[in-house]
Amino acid sequence: MRILHVIFTLQYGGAETLLVDIVNEQAKEHDVNVFVINKDYSEGLLKTIDRHVKVLLFERKIGGFDPKIWFDIYLECYRLKPDIIHCHDSKAIYFVPFFSFKTILTVHAVNLELKGIGLYHSIVSVSNAVKEDVLKRKKRDSQVIINGINIDQIQHKSEEVPLPCFKMVQIGRLNHNIKGQHILLKALSLLRQRNILQRVTLDLIGAGPSLAYLKGLVTDLNLEDCVFFRGLKDRAFIYDRLRDYDLLVQPSIYEGFGLTVIEAMAAGVPVLVSNIYGPAELVREGQFGYMFHSEDTEDCANQIEHIIESHSEVVVKAKEAYLHCVENFSLKKTVSDYAVLYLQLNQHSH
Repeated sequence: MRILHVIFTLQYGGAETLLVDIVNEQAKEHDVNVFVINKDYSEGLLKTIDRHVKVLLFERKIGGFDPKIWFDIYLECYRLKPDIIHCHDSKAIYFVPFFSFKTILTVHAVNLELKGIGLYHSIVSVSNAVKEDVLKRKKRDSQVIINGINIDQIQHKSEEVPLPCFKMVQIGRLNHNIKGQHILLKALSLLRQRNILQRVTLDLIGAGPSLAYLKGLVTDLNLEDCVFFRGLKDRAFIYDRLRDYDLLVQPSIYEGFGLTVIEAMAAGVPVLVSNIYGPAELVREGQFGYMFHSEDTEDCANQIEHIIESHSEVVVKAKEAYLHCVENFSLKKTVSDYAVLYLQLNQHSH
């Protein structure tokens, strides 16, 4: 089967890294192509794409309209004649000849704009939370295909006696209005007032528009000695180092899925998430991880304190979470589910 994936940008984000995983797995059996529309991509991420995958970069200026690029994409589509065009941003439909080829859209998060969603032959949501969001706002039903990961590539935490220092990590774009890093920082400040904090550190991994604000907040809360901004890290680094942490906290205000949550589960690291849509779904409402009330600083602090003081309970939950992850979030299952959908769409056209 000839598959064409279309995406606007290729930076280190959930949708982009998932796309790379999917195309690398699909390339073992299919002819796979990727069109990146905008001049906004990471050379590092491009290098992780399998050499059998053909990537075309169209170098469009972000937000600009260039008829030549639109024409070039159309030309390449007709030259390629894909069996399926798989888009990862709803507006990509306006850049491809959707009237000539079968198209599907994967919706990767909640609260996305979703322009042009009515033009796709099929819609996929990455979680039940995203499916409900699409149905509620756009009256369009979708099939849920859960994001999968390469579980065996993630180094697993060794069983050890808890160390005197409790190491926490938060991974994600530094955009506190979405990812809620400020909530976690304020929770740490509360823990310091309770004299819990002398043995806790937090690494923030990621880059984004809130960096200056979050650094200022760390200074205001006198947390410079225990909060560290580690910058953007590639997947290889994260898959190797996740096991070094005692807890991953994802304090998101909006999150349709939460790839880093299942990556932590796969590493055997306990997780604490806000009780919203996607993340709550991943931990099965607290069965495979811990939850705090979204945007509730005090509850976040209470949960961290409980996790620090309940080592044996936390270890058992992390083991169960690992098994849950292996059973439900394998990349092979994701790719297999997409293959079934592609075939169904193509059979309908004959």
